[in-house]
Amino acid sequence: MARIMGRIVLTFIAVLVLGYAWFQYWRFTHAEYQTQPAIEYVTSQSVSAKGVAIREETVLEGHAGEDLSYLYTDGAHVSMEMPVARIVSSPEEINDQMKRDALQKELENLEAVAVSADVLILQNDTVAQRVYTDIDTINASAALGDLSRAGDLKYDILTQLNRRSLATSRTDEEEPFAGRIEELKREIESYGIEETTEENAVLAPAPGYFTKTVDGLEEVLTFETMEKLSVDEFVGYINAPVENDEESIGRIITNHIWYYAVVINSSQVEMFTEGYRVELDFGMTNQRPFLATVHKIITERDGARSIIIFECNEMGEELANMRSRKVEISVSELNGYKLPRDCKRYQNDQVGVYVLDASVIRFKPVEILYENEKEDYLILSTTFRKDKLGLERFDEVIIGGYGLKDGKVLKQ
Repeated sequence: MARIMGRIVLTFIAVLVLGYAWFQYWRFTHAEYQTQPAIEYVTSQSVSAKGVAIREETVLEGHAGEDLSYLYTDGAHVSMEMPVARIVSSPEEINDQMKRDALQKELENLEAVAVSADVLILQNDTVAQRVYTDIDTINASAALGDLSRAGDLKYDILTQLNRRSLATSRTDEEEPFAGRIEELKREIESYGIEETTEENAVLAPAPGYFTKTVDGLEEVLTFETMEKLSVDEFVGYINAPVENDEESIGRIITNHIWYYAVVINSSQVEMFTEGYRVELDFGMTNQRPFLATVHKIITERDGARSIIIFECNEMGEELANMRSRKVEISVSELNGYKLPRDCKRYQNDQVGVYVLDASVIRFKPVEILYENEKEDYLILSTTFRKDKLGLERFDEVIIGGYGLKDGKVLKQ
């Protein structure tokens, strides 16, 4: 019996010795607190959403018909009382007008190039690159069934070729292209004088951008109503089918500033702040992405959905005709310290982090620029200071541990 008790005591002592040895090993190989250095990080985020355009618009009075001929393409800027369309008496008159307009554009093109002949600086590779770019754009648009800009690109190509011809010409003509210019003038005169009077013309009631499309939302979605609409009302307009009124002549967009409202869910709204700049990409063939400003954020009472209203100042043919479309929104890049969310602490209602300063724990106030719950990280400002305290680059931020307290001294 004594022998058995002795073995039990020896075994117990051995377990204590091994446990103590393991504790000492763990103590020297594991820090009391887990830390991570504050290192600057740049992130850019994007979100896809469907939205609806809001503009100041005036619908033209009257009805469109077969006898109506438009004088401008969609998105063209017009002055007040400027004729935007005219009533013609026959199909032949429409054809004559189209031919007259094409010749007039070519004439203006040649005259503009000839005037700049004395200051012309040209590189052949630059001209060739621009011509090839225009041709590629036409081919890409044709593949998508959209040739709305083919005419404009045609004249841009013609301009480049005329400039090249003028720059490489070995003659010293005082009036370049004089022969072709006179020939064009005679051809234009052969189609007769274009007679546009107040009786047969549709005049612009205000200065702005002309477009032929009218969808019935011109008086519903306005600058005055957009901040009064509920989230459900916005969603209804965003998802409603867009039907153009074929009987209307068109409309004038009277302000180059317009707004685009999108609906997003609660997990995405934290990406946006009123006044911040973002980039909008509508995926249009002839429209590049452009910068916009977050104008207003409208959130449901339960916070499930929000409406973000962006202020825009870009305008073009495709944008002028657009009412509802999907957009890719790129949030401006965030520059800050990226750290795990576990580092976030509070002291006297001030959000901050604890850092390990040698053997002393220090609390530093911070400003959270962005917090991602799904991926469990946050971005902290690199410039925020309160009472001259703030997070510095390479500070050892405590991301794990207990008993944290400002000024606590760790045992050596």
